[in-house]
Amino acid sequence: MRTPASLAVSTGLIMILFVPGSAHAAAQSPMKAPGKSITLTVAGLPTSAVGKVVVKGPGSYKTVVRANGTKRLTGLRSGTYRLTAKPVKTSFGKATATKKTRSVKVSSSKGARVLVLYITPGTS
Repeated sequence: MRTPASLAVSTGLIMILFVPGSAHAAAQSPMKAPGKSITLTVAGLPTSAVGKVVVKGPGSYKTVVRANGTKRLTGLRSGTYRLTAKPVKTSFGKATATKKTRSVKVSSSKGARVLVLYITPGTS
């Protein structure tokens, strides 16, 4: 999956970040993430690989998202969620997220959008 050019992957400065909307995401959903949700986009991996992100939140909430593309977690309680991107084995070698952890806040009126950007050895 190719990442949008506006991410400037070659700088290596972006790991996980909020995405207010990209050209393909804007066509599929509104700019604002729905309340009680996290929209998680995994990018930078070969099409045959799947990213792994552990999400922990209020109470004992924990889930593992395995994706290469976009997934939405819905029906979440208001509070802070910690996302941890795990390394992934690919046919090119071990891919790692540019930023391993990120915390986001979710409320009944405002959700969060998060991009997990993996760097895969041997790809550009």
